[in-house]
Amino acid sequence: MPDDAQTPPSTFPRSAIIAAILTKTCFNSTIRFLFPFLAYFAEDMGITLELFSQTVLVAAEVSALVATFMSSWVSSYGSTTTCAFCCLVGGLSNVCVIFLPARLDSTPPLAVLCALRLIFGVTFNLLNSSVQSSIVHNVDEGVIGKITGIVESSWTMGALSFVAVGLILSSYGWKGPFVANGFLMLLMAPVVYKYMPRDSGCKDQTEAGKEVGEPARDERKGEASSAGATKLWKERENMGDYEGRGSAPPAP
Repeated sequence: MPDDAQTPPSTFPRSAIIAAILTKTCFNSTIRFLFPFLAYFAEDMGITLELFSQTVLVAAEVSALVATFMSSWVSSYGSTTTCAFCCLVGGLSNVCVIFLPARLDSTPPLAVLCALRLIFGVTFNLLNSSVQSSIVHNVDEGVIGKITGIVESSWTMGALSFVAVGLILSSYGWKGPFVANGFLMLLMAPVVYKYMPRDSGCKDQTEAGKEVGEPARDERKGEASSAGATKLWKERENMGDYEGRGSAPPAP
């Protein structure tokens, strides 16, 4: 049975809240730690601050546009599966910077970095959509705002990584924060998959409809046919009564 075909719970359990906060903190910190250390990253990469800023900006804007057209994945495969997928792909996009040269003063490696940031940006936006979808589907209406506020505190918690990022930068260079954060995202994939509540994607609903809906439709068709035959028999019986009395039936 597909993992998202289970009946969603009526509440968002505490374990799911913690999993969502930790996962979003990993993603948010990767977005946030760039800005206070932007000049350091550019210098360590061997490129100008303007060029690195433009690379980050282009990747962020294009990824947001691409994620808009891919948001239907959340409905198709379910929020839990999409969250785990985003953790895997987003984590790998960060870890893969380890294969880039230390200096990005030529076009090919800088283009690869831009592509990796674009992939991460797509997963970042899809993850946000997935978490919000999971909250809406699995939380009672009266506490949706409260749970959303708690989970979105992860944006502030992302700033707590700045101390660690500074230490990693000074010891391992510009690749260190990306690789460390990427491994954390990969570790979060099974956590999200286990603890986030499952909601039904439309693919699973279609399969369920084939298994359950079609027999139900056949049963309804049989009931409708039986009711129609009974009505027709009664009409013919009434016509026979009127003919026997020699009078015409009333006009409809």
